[in-house]
Amino acid sequence: MLAEWFFGDSAAFATFYARHWGRTVVWLKSRGLSGALADDVAQEAFLRLHAHIGSYDRVRPALPWFFTIVRSALVDFFRRESRVAARARAWKSEAEAPYGALGAEGDRETEAERRTLIERALASLSSEQRDLVLARVFEEESYDSLAERSGKSAPSLRKAIERILKKLRARMNELE
Repeated sequence: MLAEWFFGDSAAFATFYARHWGRTVVWLKSRGLSGALADDVAQEAFLRLHAHIGSYDRVRPALPWFFTIVRSALVDFFRRESRVAARARAWKSEAEAPYGALGAEGDRETEAERRTLIERALASLSSEQRDLVLARVFEEESYDSLAERSGKSAPSLRKAIERILKKLRARMNELE
C-alpha cells in the first residue's frame, strides 16, 4: 500500500490510514497513553510518515517501518513531556523555596506571596511578551517554531526573549 502511495497514489495513503489508525492508537494506549494523547501521537506519526514517504524502502514491509516511526513519535512525546514536567517542577520549587530573609528573625516569603509576586511581574508584560515567555520557557517551543508562528526571525526572537526575561527579573526585584 505504501509502495502505491510512494508512486503518487494518494488514495493508497487514505487506505493505509483507515486500516492502521485503530491499531496505532491501541498500541499507543498499551504503552500508557490516554485516548486523547494516543490520538495526538498517532496523528504525529502519520504526519511523519507523510513527510518521510520518500525514504521508504519499497522492498521492506511497510508496517515495521511505520511502527518505527510510531515508536519514535512516542519516545519524542515522552521526552517532551518529561522536560515540561521537569521545568514545571523547577519553577514550582523555585516559587516554594525560601527566597531570603525578610526580617531579623529570618522570616521567609510564603508560597502564596511568591506566586503573587510572579503573577504581578508577568502582568507587567504585554500579552505578546507573556505568550513568548510561556511558550519558550514552559512549553519549550523551539525558536524556529516560534519564528514561524510569529513571522519574525529566530535570532530576533532569541534576543527579544532574552530582553523580556531581563525585564521580568527586574520587575520582580522592584516588587520585592
